[in-house]
Amino acid sequence: MRRGYRLPRYVLRDFYSRAIRAAFYEQPLAAELDINRRANVLVVRTDGLGDLILATPLFKHVKKAFGHPRICLLTRQEWTDLFQNYPYIDEVIPWSIQKYATSVRYRLKFIEALRRRSFDLAIHPVYSREPLSDEVVCCTHASQKVGFDGDLNNISKKQKSKNDRYYTRLIKSTSLVCSEIERNRDFAEQVIGEIIRLADFQPELWLGDADRIAALEILDQRAVSVNGGVVIALFPGASSAYKTWPAANYAELANRLHERFNAKVIVCGAHGDADIASDVMDKVRGPVVNLTGRTSLTQLAAVLKSSDLYIGNDTGPLHMAVAVGIPTLGIMGGGHFGRFYPYGDLNKHRVAFKKMDCYGCNWNCIYDTTRCIQEISVNDVWHEAQRIIEEVVLPSRRHRDTELCNGVTLP
Repeated sequence: MRRGYRLPRYVLRDFYSRAIRAAFYEQPLAAELDINRRANVLVVRTDGLGDLILATPLFKHVKKAFGHPRICLLTRQEWTDLFQNYPYIDEVIPWSIQKYATSVRYRLKFIEALRRRSFDLAIHPVYSREPLSDEVVCCTHASQKVGFDGDLNNISKKQKSKNDRYYTRLIKSTSLVCSEIERNRDFAEQVIGEIIRLADFQPELWLGDADRIAALEILDQRAVSVNGGVVIALFPGASSAYKTWPAANYAELANRLHERFNAKVIVCGAHGDADIASDVMDKVRGPVVNLTGRTSLTQLAAVLKSSDLYIGNDTGPLHMAVAVGIPTLGIMGGGHFGRFYPYGDLNKHRVAFKKMDCYGCNWNCIYDTTRCIQEISVNDVWHEAQRIIEEVVLPSRRHRDTELCNGVTLP
C-alpha cells in the first residue's frame, strides 16, 4: 500500500473490527475497581466541545478520591489547548478523528503509542458512545476499562453488544430521563463510590494570564471597554446548520440590545461561522464587533469571561460561557431539549424555545426545516434577554462597580 493511500471508510471499519476482536481478548465484567491499580488513569472524551466541558467535574473528583493519580485526557486535537491549565489534568493527548478514521498509518501509530503508556485504568464517561471511541478504549491495554452502558443514539444495538465486551465494568445510569450534568455526576459517583453534591459538580475552565491579557487587548483594540456599557457576546453559528437561528433575527436582536441598553455587541465564532456572522454584521444598524475566526479557543474563553452575557445557539461556546461564570441565554431546539442545557443556576442560565409535540426527536426532524428553532421569534428571545439583563446582568455590574469604588480587587 503506497504511503498516504486512504481506504474507503466501510473497508476500514470492517477490517479494524475484525482485527481488534482477534487481537484483544474479551474480558468479563467486574463489579469493583481494583484500588491498588489506578495510579495511571486515562479519560477518553472524543466527542464535542460542549460534551467535554460538561464532563470536566469528573477529573477533580477522580483526582481526589483515587489519591491524586496521574490523569491523562484523550480528546480531539481541536480542544487540547483549552485544558492545558486545568489543575486536575496532568496531560492532554490530542486525537485527530479525521486521520484516525481514514489513515491506516496514523491509526496504527496512535494505538501503539497509547499502549506503551501502560494505563491502569481507562474511563470512558460517554453515555452516547460511538464505535471509534470504544475502539480507542479497547486499544489502551489498560487492565481496567470503565464505561457507560448508554443509549443507541450513535451506535447500533449489534455493534454496542460487541463493544460492551471491551470493558471490565459498565455503569448503568440510575435515571433514563435526566440532564447530562446529572448523568455525569451519577457516573462519577459510581466510579469513586462516593456521593457528590450537584453544587460540587459544575463545569470549570481555567484560563492562563496570557489569554486574559490577549482578550483584553483584542477588545481594547476594537474600542470595547469591559468597564463601559453592557458587553454581550452573540454566537450565531453552530456545529450543525439545523441548530442555527436565522442571521436576520440575530441582527434585529443586536439592534434592540444596543437601543435599549446601549450594549456593546461582539459577534463570535469559529472560521466556519464566517458567512452567518457576515450576514449578521450586514444587518446590524448600531456598532458591533466581529471576532469570528479571529481568536484562539483559549482567547475566546477569555473574551467570554470579559463579557456580561452570552446569547447564542446550542454549541460548544455556550458551555464555555457557563464554565467561565457568565450568564447565558441559549436558543434551543427540541432534538435533545433539556438534556445538555440549561444547568446550574437557572436564574443565570436561561432558554428561549418553541415547544412542539415532536420534542425529543434526537434531531431526526420530520419537517423540511427545524421549525422548533426557525419559528422562535425575535420577540421570544428579546423577552428573555431583557429579563436576564435587568434581573441578573445589571445588578451584577452595579455590585462590581461598588466593589471597585471601595477598592476591592475582583477575581
